[in-house]
Amino acid sequence: LHHGVPPRRILYMQFDSPLTQKETAISELLALLSKKTGESLDALSAPLYVFLDEVHKLTTWAEQLKQFVDMKLPVHIVISGSFYAKDQSIIRTPTSFLA
Repeated sequence: LHHGVPPRRILYMQFDSPLTQKETAISELLALLSKKTGESLDALSAPLYVFLDEVHKLTTWAEQLKQFVDMKLPVHIVISGSFYAKDQSIIRTPTSFLA
């Protein structure tokens, strides 16, 4: 917001509630954000910024995020939380993880 990003292009979601721990939550959130901006994800006019807190509570969070990273969409995803990754290969530096 401070740098002029419109609020409709930013999404923050916490996953520490059972209500938000649906396995398809990430895909559904990105679809909601697409609807909110009025643009499809593959034809965005400007980047989207997605902040996911405690996303490790979803069993397939890494696979879901990897799908969007592999598509090379202009969606910047930041994950946060207190977790220990069993597979250390999924831990990346911020610049290498962001799409």
